[in-house]
Amino acid sequence: VLKTLGYFTTRAEAMKALAAYNENPYDLTVNTLTFAEVYDKWSDEHFENIVPSAVRTWKSAYNYCQPLYNLKFKDIRAYHLEQTIKDAQVGDNTKARMKSLFNLMYKWAIKHEITGTDYAVLCDSVKKGKPAIERVPFSDDEIQTLWDNIDFPFVDMILIGIYTGFRPQEL
Repeated sequence: VLKTLGYFTTRAEAMKALAAYNENPYDLTVNTLTFAEVYDKWSDEHFENIVPSAVRTWKSAYNYCQPLYNLKFKDIRAYHLEQTIKDAQVGDNTKARMKSLFNLMYKWAIKHEITGTDYAVLCDSVKKGKPAIERVPFSDDEIQTLWDNIDFPFVDMILIGIYTGFRPQEL
């Protein structure tokens, strides 16, 4: 089976590429691997050492990467990754998992010389904002009501929580 190193404008360029290949042979199929094929190869290794629930989250994230499936991995750029994340109709956690998937796949692909650039690092479309937590402190009157009813069950624990900041499970 014949395989092509590439296409060159002159015979001299072609001979130079052939000499470089003969000096340091590499897998010729890496230039044609698609995103889906790299995922399959990556997941074969990665899924060996993780629990089934984690495998499900990676597979779920991968399912939202359909626009990338048939693209040659070496041709994918940061904007492809970002657009895939932006277009996914999922929550922030799944989008963050998609970004993590890209990070791991690119690390694996660089290790196996499928690509030389980690475009996942340049992908910054996943912004996880801090959750807004509203805390409503007890008023002085409410705290006094608790002190006035200290004999009522668990009032002492509530007061300890108010003054120490401990969570119920920490008490």
